[in-house]
Amino acid sequence: MKRLVVLFSFFMSFAAYASDWRTLAPGPLQVDYAQTGLHKLIGSKAKITDILQSYYNQVYGIGFLHIGHMADSGHGHFLKDESGEIFAILYHTREVPDRLSDEDKEIIKVENRNWLQSTNSPYFVENAFPLIFESTEDYPGLPEEISRGDSHLESWMNFMTYSTVHSTMLDPNKVGKNFNEDYDNGFRFIRVRCSELDSASNVIALNAHDSSEICLTVHINIDSDQRDYVYQSRGPLLSTLSISD
Repeated sequence: MKRLVVLFSFFMSFAAYASDWRTLAPGPLQVDYAQTGLHKLIGSKAKITDILQSYYNQVYGIGFLHIGHMADSGHGHFLKDESGEIFAILYHTREVPDRLSDEDKEIIKVENRNWLQSTNSPYFVENAFPLIFESTEDYPGLPEEISRGDSHLESWMNFMTYSTVHSTMLDPNKVGKNFNEDYDNGFRFIRVRCSELDSASNVIALNAHDSSEICLTVHINIDSDQRDYVYQSRGPLLSTLSISD
């Protein structure tokens, strides 16, 4: 009987750890901010913090509930204008709905999965859904792309299935300028514990809706070691999130 109690206690402790994805230590995710390359693309650590704080303030509860988690909101795509300067970030939320609780899924609607944010102060965010082309016929060069089964058609098919707005689906006239996605550099932000903050590192702190603090590591992509660390150390990446997480 005593053995069963010990085993039960161990299981409950493990389950509690697995359900609390915030227990992830920065570990190899924490590097010098300058090492990320974000200072060259976007600017200072303070600016990245302001951008993500503004994104959180404007979209939390509408487009996501769990910032820094791959299942909900953990990445964005940089958009460059004709001069090659990054002017916006296209975020996709609810990327892995199977990892979200049923109650969680009901709160966020599929039409609120895509968000476009200016990288210029005051960092305004708008729903990207109304910014897409009216139909596939409006795509430049669409017939050739359809014949090749290329990206534009795939974007529309993906959109019809998952409601994901890809950069190629955005109408430059609605966005306000011609642009291209920076396919070489993806924006990643991963939630970690706030106990190991380093002012020179890539760990930033946001103010949450409940007055608590949220810490994220920010990256241009993540390397294989960092990805393996996240998957191995944070089992909840592969488990179901609930509103209380």
